Amino acid sequence: MMKKRNVKYIGSAVAVALLAAGSPVIIHNLNLVPTTIVQADIVGDANMTPPVDAYTYFTAFKNQFSDQYISGNKLVIKTLQGKQNVVDTYPQFSYFNPDQPTFFKDLQDDDDVSLLKSSKMEYQTEDSNKNYYYRDVLVSIGIYDGDGKQIQLNTNADYANRIAEFEANKIKFPLTVRVRLVTDDGTQKMQDKNNVNYSPHTLEDPKMVANPSLSDFSVTLSKSEMDLTKDTTDPTIPIGTAMSDLSSGNNSLSVIDKYTSENSTDKTKTPEYGQSLFSSQAEAVAYAKSSDFSADSTTAGKSGVIDNSKNIVKGGKYYQIITYSLDDANDSALYAMITGEKDKNTNQTVDPYDTYINTDSSKSDSTAVLDQDYFLNSSKRTLSIVRPVIVTDTIKSKLPDISVVKNSSKDAAALTDKKNYGLTDDTGNPISTSDIDIDQDDYYTDKDAKKPITDLIDSSGNFTQTGTFYRKVKFTLASGDTSYITSNNGAVSANGNEITYTQKVVVQNGVTVNVDNQNTTVGDSEAKLNSEADLSKDTISNDVAGSLIDTTINDESKGITNGVSFGNTYYKDNGDSAYESQILSSPSTATAADGVVDLNGDFAKTGDYFLSC
Repeated sequence: MMKKRNVKYIGSAVAVALLAAGSPVIIHNLNLVPTTIVQADIVGDANMTPPVDAYTYFTAFKNQFSDQYISGNKLVIKTLQGKQNVVDTYPQFSYFNPDQPTFFKDLQDDDDVSLLKSSKMEYQTEDSNKNYYYRDVLVSIGIYDGDGKQIQLNTNADYANRIAEFEANKIKFPLTVRVRLVTDDGTQKMQDKNNVNYSPHTLEDPKMVANPSLSDFSVTLSKSEMDLTKDTTDPTIPIGTAMSDLSSGNNSLSVIDKYTSENSTDKTKTPEYGQSLFSSQAEAVAYAKSSDFSADSTTAGKSGVIDNSKNIVKGGKYYQIITYSLDDANDSALYAMITGEKDKNTNQTVDPYDTYINTDSSKSDSTAVLDQDYFLNSSKRTLSIVRPVIVTDTIKSKLPDISVVKNSSKDAAALTDKKNYGLTDDTGNPISTSDIDIDQDDYYTDKDAKKPITDLIDSSGNFTQTGTFYRKVKFTLASGDTSYITSNNGAVSANGNEITYTQKVVVQNGVTVNVDNQNTTVGDSEAKLNSEADLSKDTISNDVAGSLIDTTINDESKGITNGVSFGNTYYKDNGDSAYESQILSSPSTATAADGVVDLNGDFAKTGDYFLSC
């Protein structure tokens, strides 16, 4: 027959001393679980009746632990933070010092330790009267890094340092978690003197002895990871390239978690190359994260860059989205991570996996940063990266040659009118500009603008010399950068979005023209008028020589008399000198007068008319 004595259990050996003093004890914020246990007699039946035998009970305990994949370091950090402020004052509650095992009930019921378990056993540590089972069993957990080195967790300072190392990703995975059960036989740091003669000791059960893996076992904690490989150089392609040529490269994604480790064929994800090009990375990222994202869209990016044939028709720097689908319901952890839902196997949310880009196998490099290096879209269940794409182009200037006369102004209309100035590509397509700036003061004697001439323009702004000269015209691109131009066809400078060409300006001597008017009457012959005309007063001269007309030339077949020939189209003289210039420069735009000469070649109308000669 046994005599039972009820004792309030604080959860450690300090309970003995505290109870001996007869003091009620309340302990706050230590994650302790106040319970009532039963102290067995020194001899006789050593325990209250447990729910099952020791072998079954501790098999269930072991089964709580299994090889796991965890998302990042947060779970481990949270576990350590729960014990950090306890260890110095109550070292028995550290649980992670293999040299100081603690009471089984404390560790089994600890909320922080439970984070390292993959499940919870169905058996309690006490009965309905809070009588504690298997009280002579002590337990400890040792944690070891990927190199097998024990992670020291003996003091508060140890915890602080290890937490910092986990936060900095300096501790190598996979971690090994070793769980060991020992008997409280009076030799342990943590002990209850009443357990020394506990008989028989739990771990001496023949089935426990026959299965040593129940009292010393290890599991691994591996990281769920995503390893991205991407091209180390940005694509540089010429204008006219098809978007399909941007749909390949050294890009891949490997997902490493529990599911893919068991199903290796599902580990590698195939990239989808976006069919739109964006003006900025921010625009590309915004679209990659949007609810209407589609990698196949050709209209989501900058307009006018890709034509209907899916060819790139405009040079510049753009951004392309490369996407991987994570829409795999079979991989419950991955699916929970990307959707924000709970993992159907663990009923827990899943943080983003640690992600690496072009890292080595040691994972010593820093992890990639979400929303900086890569981007997740929960609604489309995708992971995306964004890469620059350089589209090179050729460019030409459209600058007319200009002729002016000596002593004319540098600011004359012919020198300031920019309506026919512009840029084109090699195919003649215009390239938009936001500004055209003409240097009206500085001229050069060479096309490369390396030899300036300083005395071409006088103080009044007039040309003082004749000859062929060059001036600079600077174009500012409406978009893009000149660094992406592969051939600029003779530009003298290109910097940023500005490109400068030279324009040819010919300065000639002035020409004086004198044409004597002729009079005739209706009915007179046009041919007679032309043959009998006095051409001695019709002269063309410049500042250098006399008349420029060779009066010795006569060719009746060509209608040339004394170096002068006449046209056969008459224009009404309306007194407008500008109209006269129009007739000379663009006769097709002027309106000819009908019926001035009849079919017999005789004048049939009165009036004042112009006739070219």
